[in-house]
Amino acid sequence: MKENTKNSKIFDINKCSGVFIQKAFSISREGLRQWVISGCPKNNDNTYSLVSVVQWRENQLLARSVSDERKNVELEKLQNQNRKLELEIETMEKKTISREKHSNIMHTAERELRNYLTESYKRNGQELWLKIREVKDLQGFYEIVDGYNKQAMDAFLEGVKE
Repeated sequence: MKENTKNSKIFDINKCSGVFIQKAFSISREGLRQWVISGCPKNNDNTYSLVSVVQWRENQLLARSVSDERKNVELEKLQNQNRKLELEIETMEKKTISREKHSNIMHTAERELRNYLTESYKRNGQELWLKIREVKDLQGFYEIVDGYNKQAMDAFLEGVKE
């Protein structure tokens, strides 16, 4: 039997059409165009070497997996840094108080100090009055009152520490 060479085509692995490459890799015409832009090897006669395209694609996928692995390592580092910062913020929040709470503490301290000084004047008022009567000038008056207030403040703060 004679072979009909006119109608039979011989498949050449080094001269594949773009349509063949598209079907072989399940990509669209635009997908193949993007591959060529990305470096997919193409023959001068606009055909493709299947071996070269397979090697290029393998290298591309390997590079992507290495890149993804690096990205995962970087992502993990960032997540660890984020956790560290969240812990620092949580610790700082435990050490700080709100303005409202600070204001309440200050008002309470002021009220207690005022009450303490009032009681102190009531207890020691007679003694203080006798000292003030002996003073001849305004400067002496201020020295006595300031001295008394300092003693009262020191006593109050000592009571707060305990």
